[in-house]
Amino acid sequence: MKRWQIIKEEDFKELVKGIDVDLPSCINNIRSMSKTIDIYEYHKSEAYRLIKKNEPKSSREAMELVFQPSEEIYFDKLSIQAHIQSAIYNSRALYDIFSHLINKIFLNGKIRVNDCSIGKVKEKLKDGRFKSALSSIIETESYLYINAFVNTIKHRDLVELTASIDFVNSRSGIKFNEFQYNQKTFESLWAVEVLTHSLNAKNDMIDLFNVFKNNLV
Repeated sequence: MKRWQIIKEEDFKELVKGIDVDLPSCINNIRSMSKTIDIYEYHKSEAYRLIKKNEPKSSREAMELVFQPSEEIYFDKLSIQAHIQSAIYNSRALYDIFSHLINKIFLNGKIRVNDCSIGKVKEKLKDGRFKSALSSIIETESYLYINAFVNTIKHRDLVELTASIDFVNSRSGIKFNEFQYNQKTFESLWAVEVLTHSLNAKNDMIDLFNVFKNNLV
């Protein structure tokens, strides 16, 4: 697995040269983002491997998955849930860590550490390309899903995982149940679709970081 470095520390120091910031704290944010991506990639890869392993290859396997799951299948489902929850959590955490860096660089630390969030920094940013990019990303389907998912499992209940057969579309496998957050219903999705939402959100954050860098040039 490739080791991530969202930006070389020397390049970051050059970008913020002349800006009055707490450089060691900013470097810690950069390191944390890079390590969080590494952790994300590990959980994403493990989740995908287990999803593929448990994909039924026949009607008989599909029926067994749903109606007669073995002990091995039970623990594979548990592992899939653990890895996908961790992947989603780390994908979402990237935005929280990034919000602190944005606050230091663009807002001169106006937002207190305990109050800092991606939504709050967006509200205080000046209009421009970076704010527009940030606003668009946190309104995407993938970001809204992972944000709702994290807040649901953190504050209320787990989003349950079940084996399922879709006779209409001739598909079977592992699905996450639908759930509600902030009066919005998030429909039941196949495990790989949930994992894809986490991947989209992670990739969008990396694209946003590149816009952030360009704003400093």
